[in-house]
Amino acid sequence: MSSASLLPMARAVFYDANGNPLAGGFVHTYVPGGTTPKTTWQDSAETTPNANPIILDANGSCLLYGAGVYQITVTDSLGNSVPAYSGLSTDPASEAASAAMQPVIQAATVGDALALLGASGSFPSIAALRANATDQPIVVVVPSYYAGGTSGGGVYWLNATDTSSADNGGTIIVDAANHRWYLETFGAPISVTQFGAKLDGYFDDTTAWQAAINYVTSIRNATASGGKLTAPPGFSSISAALLITGPIIIEGAGDGAGSGTGNSGGTVIRTTNATADAFTVTTPLSVIFRNLRIDVFSTTTKTAGSGIAISMAGSDINLGSVVEQCTIVGYTSCIYLVSCANYSIVNNRLLGFLANGIYDAATTSNPDLGDATITGNTIWAQNSTPTDSCIRLDPAGGMEVSSNKLLGSPYGIRLTVSQGPTGTLNIFGNSIEQQLVYCIRVEQSTPGKTYGDIVIANNEIAVVSPPTPQGAISIVAGSSQYLTNILIHDNNLLMVHTTAQPQISIQDGANVQVHNNNIDLGAVAGPSGIATGGNVGNAWVLENTFTGTTSASFYSAGLSTSTVLVDRNGMTFSQLATWRNGSEVYVTDGTCTSSTNATLTGSGSGATALRARGNWYSAQYGVTG
Repeated sequence: MSSASLLPMARAVFYDANGNPLAGGFVHTYVPGGTTPKTTWQDSAETTPNANPIILDANGSCLLYGAGVYQITVTDSLGNSVPAYSGLSTDPASEAASAAMQPVIQAATVGDALALLGASGSFPSIAALRANATDQPIVVVVPSYYAGGTSGGGVYWLNATDTSSADNGGTIIVDAANHRWYLETFGAPISVTQFGAKLDGYFDDTTAWQAAINYVTSIRNATASGGKLTAPPGFSSISAALLITGPIIIEGAGDGAGSGTGNSGGTVIRTTNATADAFTVTTPLSVIFRNLRIDVFSTTTKTAGSGIAISMAGSDINLGSVVEQCTIVGYTSCIYLVSCANYSIVNNRLLGFLANGIYDAATTSNPDLGDATITGNTIWAQNSTPTDSCIRLDPAGGMEVSSNKLLGSPYGIRLTVSQGPTGTLNIFGNSIEQQLVYCIRVEQSTPGKTYGDIVIANNEIAVVSPPTPQGAISIVAGSSQYLTNILIHDNNLLMVHTTAQPQISIQDGANVQVHNNNIDLGAVAGPSGIATGGNVGNAWVLENTFTGTTSASFYSAGLSTSTVLVDRNGMTFSQLATWRNGSEVYVTDGTCTSSTNATLTGSGSGATALRARGNWYSAQYGVTG
């Protein structure tokens, strides 16, 4: 009978994120690279096997003996993953082999490293290594994954203690004599070429990518050396979605693109599949995409699928994923998110999408996610479906949308708040041009769900002759004030079209401030500047600047049982629109020293309006301020 080795500690003790023993937690042990259970024992003689999963005692501990390499997953008593312990564990023989490799890793040159290894053999390709039937020499060099190639391969050493691991296509190669050859990475990240990807624009690299991803995601900590998967410049053809089930960093050589095989200008991942995602992420752990171009073959007509889809099921939440310095072209949505929080989408180019550039979809299980950053992106498409958006956000968690360049699409930024209940939305410093319907639109129509704290500031918005313009900034809710604390300030709006739609339209919400905006209505008659609707409560319209020609009002109001203050906007008052029963409208500009400078008018039973050319005159009408 074989003798079990001691895993990293015999009486293993596990802790939660707060440093408390993981009492009642579970330890699952598998064969690496899959979900096949692998037995551990309570003793070195392998007489008493552990249950699988192992249930931790009140001290968060268990006896843990094993033989060979394990993939370990640890959860708390409720089944929530504890990622700090999840990954690979090795027996002492493998640990000793790794320690013995340190002088090789630290050698000054590759030649010195090979001399220390005593490498005296070589194989022209991985296929030739697989065909090997001898156990000599114990260290070999494979110059390329494919014979005559220039990428992949590396230094492989014979692990005589491993008799069971499967050939994973890259880091473990099983030869004809059933030997296991391990790739020595010298501490460098794994390259997709070491799993057989050619990146030549013709060969289908799907299998190589998936094998490389499976290996790297099995490593415990995706931020440590070995948790990164790299790809060189070239065109990599794929024919199916690449599934990511664990933490990983995928980093290419750049997001540029040029014509011709080998002239990619970066790492281009190009699909031939009309309906699949390029990458589908289902792990709750952080996944990072960096310096890639993801697009579609010119002969493929895309009808579904996203460039990057991070989609969680049930109550699971993906935390901390990042997409940066990537170009994604030609997918239904460039980036599609479901149940994601604390993510960053930074400095990307998202182009030619069929529906949405970025779509963060809410679910009833996780309605209040967010705390995310979308900044520095260029997002452009000429799609025309009425609901399409450059950026669409359904959840009601905290969001920062800043410094993006948005062009085309019916909507620039659309927050639908389909779930709620709370959150903070900051939209600032964006350049938004030529949206076909709305530039910025915030919607909430779910009863009992209140979304608060919306800041729209310092944006540059320009629209010239859109086909169906509905205005630059629109706030819309249901029949009640489901939106609260809305601040719209210091935006520059340039509109040149002939419709009568207002440029800033606040139709619903409580505690609304619109101030210091510059509204240029252009040289044609038609649009009005600012409108507040019948469900607005407590609105202040202060010190905005209006320029251009208009046949309508600079400011118009249709109010219900609300108070609106319109002060120092430099506008004329000859065409204030009607207001509704029970509303109060106070307007002032200039200097008012007596009641003779004020005019009290009304429209509708019970409506009251004070229009005063001056400071507030409160003696007669009881107006404060």
